[in-house]
Amino acid sequence: MKSFQTIEAWARQSRWRRRWCAFLAGALSILSMAPFHLWPVLWLTLPALLRMLELGAQASEPVARFAPWQRSTIGRAAEIGWWFGFGYHVFGLFWIGEAFLVEAKVFGWLLPFAVTALPAGLALFWAAIGAVTCTIPGAVSGRWVGQSHVDRVLVFALAVGVGEWLRGHMLTGFPWNVLGYALTAPL
Repeated sequence: MKSFQTIEAWARQSRWRRRWCAFLAGALSILSMAPFHLWPVLWLTLPALLRMLELGAQASEPVARFAPWQRSTIGRAAEIGWWFGFGYHVFGLFWIGEAFLVEAKVFGWLLPFAVTALPAGLALFWAAIGAVTCTIPGAVSGRWVGQSHVDRVLVFALAVGVGEWLRGHMLTGFPWNVLGYALTAPL
């Protein structure tokens, strides 16, 4: 328990540390998918994301002129959600780059773009999850004071469920690495 408090104290200190923690939580979440099937890791990484959203809502750091979205709680939550989603998809979709190596002389230059651009785009769904989690009353922000933890978790779970469903259905969908797949492995 002490180590979690130490990580939280470290993450409180700057926006980049919260981003790094969210990215790392997303990357570790991939261990719940095949071939590892370590689904209990989600019991650590999803609460870590929720806590990073809380810390982002409580933050009062100076904001860069070129990043006006950081002024609002919703913008900070979307940013943290995006970093989680980016880590999740970068480590979950690395294999897509292999297709560009079949004819590496012709298509090899596209590899870095495919391996970063697709996860960056898919991370927008996680950014929306973070933003929605902040906008619903009783969710992340100063409004959370006095709210029960059950309300927070239910709002977050609903946002994740809807966000993952939308990712699987919008624009013909992208059904890889849906969190529900983590629970399809035999116990």
